[in-house]
Amino acid sequence: MAEPAESSRKTTARIVWDTADKYLRNIVHEEDYGNYILPFAVLRRLECMLADRNDDVIKYVNSFAGMSQHLIDIAVKDRFGLGFYNTSPLDLPTIALFDDNVDKSLKSHIDGFSNNISDIWVSFDFNRRAKVFADANRLHPIVKHLSTLDLSPASLNDTNMGDVFEGVMYRAFNKKGEATGNFYTPRDAIRLMVNVPISNDDDTFASDHAACSVYDSTAGSGGMQLIAQETRKRTSEQVDVTFYGQELMPSPFALGKADLLIQGSRSDAIKKGNSLVDDLYDGQAFDHVFSNLMFEVDWEVEKGSLRDADPLEAPPGGAVTSRRLEVQNCNCESWEHLSCL
Repeated sequence: MAEPAESSRKTTARIVWDTADKYLRNIVHEEDYGNYILPFAVLRRLECMLADRNDDVIKYVNSFAGMSQHLIDIAVKDRFGLGFYNTSPLDLPTIALFDDNVDKSLKSHIDGFSNNISDIWVSFDFNRRAKVFADANRLHPIVKHLSTLDLSPASLNDTNMGDVFEGVMYRAFNKKGEATGNFYTPRDAIRLMVNVPISNDDDTFASDHAACSVYDSTAGSGGMQLIAQETRKRTSEQVDVTFYGQELMPSPFALGKADLLIQGSRSDAIKKGNSLVDDLYDGQAFDHVFSNLMFEVDWEVEKGSLRDADPLEAPPGGAVTSRRLEVQNCNCESWEHLSCL
């Protein structure tokens, strides 16, 4: 079963990249292919996930007219088990049927997604990128082509879909000559980082109904959290692991949030922001912290905001708080529950 799945993943990744190469050539630089095609691939995956229930969800949401968005989100989660939804009757195959007003139809489709994932499209800069396609008369051909791809979970499981996303972005960053480590850590390295502390955390995983929190202050596209979830499942199905992350770069944040959402995590598992300057988890404590710290990056601009920060101290029990972790203590060996590169 593993070989067909791997073949499907590689084929899908090639198709996604070849789509960009075919329709974006001479429109955007090759090193920017990932930034332009990945948002559309994510959109196709999300709508494929909702396809068999979307009509029922739309009717259900419409029955709550006037209710606050937050309460509707909770109701949809309870009824359908969905962490996100779309109230638009459109999808890429429907939009592709007509070659006029594609840009307006696409915007309506995007606006139909629940508010808890609206920041994905903002961070992807989706509307601007769609306008680039539209201005070059490429929007309809791209929509029509992607509408034929079966990116449903039945065709491509969640893990392989995530690998496709990261593979395309990794390839694009390599083309650009940028440091891929700024957003991507090789899966083998992540597995090593995650396996060592989790396999030795007997106190947490001994109980049949244990709870464990995992934090990544430089979450990138969410690889640490996904591997931690995979490792947890192998260790014990009974352990409830809650993930927290923060990421500065818009595209990796959007990709990571979408990928985690696809794999069943909370819509707020990753938050967008600079964890050095604005720690969105300030004061919280976590059982495990995994982070690929960007030591090669010059953080001189952020230095001033950290001068008056209190030294980081571990609370009783060995849990680690998130505050200023990256710069105030880079000696990873001093933390029992911290893994970093």
